[in-house]
Amino acid sequence: QIGNAMGTLGSAFIVLGGYTVYRATQKLIPAAQASRVDATSEMKGDTGGLAAKRAHFLWIGLSIEAILMCLWEFSYSDVFRDNLYLFKVLFQICQMLLDLVTAHIMGDRLLAAPLLVSIQMAELLVTIGARNFVEFTMSFLVEVSLIVVQRLFLYPLIRTALTLWPRWKMLASQTFGGKGLTRQEKQDQESRWKKVNEDIELRSEG
Repeated sequence: QIGNAMGTLGSAFIVLGGYTVYRATQKLIPAAQASRVDATSEMKGDTGGLAAKRAHFLWIGLSIEAILMCLWEFSYSDVFRDNLYLFKVLFQICQMLLDLVTAHIMGDRLLAAPLLVSIQMAELLVTIGARNFVEFTMSFLVEVSLIVVQRLFLYPLIRTALTLWPRWKMLASQTFGGKGLTRQEKQDQESRWKKVNEDIELRSEG
């Protein structure tokens, strides 16, 4: 009887959670965006439009949730308790990389924002795996310090590197493969160089 009741309750929670996620996806990607999404999909040669964008968001969200569940389970293990501060630093680095990857995959910062918030909340929740209140407080202070360093120094540095990456890539191609070019190829290369610099200036200005 108790096992059947728990199974029914678990199934109800799964159905309720799935419906909630589906409704949240409809609110985050409303039907009003259908024309813009369809136009973008036609330009890129994609099919599916709004439904494909919602399915993409659901798949990315469920994948990140599975990773976070494994992280929560690992935070209650003895290995995590014995190396609390080391794993906090490693998790913070992984979180920063996951933030960049998620924002790049989603393509829209507004769609990536809920996923990034869930990742940050998971990072805060893993501090519960500490042995006592002192370790919990110290790990929380370490995490806050890492977040400050990440927001003030690492994110601007990575953003600048990503902005300047096309220029560096083009400089490397000119250095190693710029010999033996015709006049027309040199003109095309100069026009691409000018366009890259203009894009960098626009990104730097925001």
